[in-house]
Amino acid sequence: MAHFEIPVDIEEVQSEQVEFTPTNEIMITVTRTGEGTPCPQGGKDITVSHGYGRESRRRHVPIGGKPTYIRMRPTRDECPYGGDHPPTTQQ
Repeated sequence: MAHFEIPVDIEEVQSEQVEFTPTNEIMITVTRTGEGTPCPQGGKDITVSHGYGRESRRRHVPIGGKPTYIRMRPTRDECPYGGDHPPTTQQ
């Protein structure tokens, strides 16, 4: 099968894999290239990884008339600045 890339033009996101699903949809798997997630309680950037959140799938604009989706597994980050700050999932 031929390899090809589809740029998604979303800030801090890089396309990793493009595939056709059995139902003839296009699935673009992306990863985040940016660092840090703001702590919802303190506001400081968190850069300590605490694993991954659930995979999400979002509808994108159709390509060639085919339904297209972006798939991403967001990182979960842990705030090192306070014990009462729970891990947060990147948005």
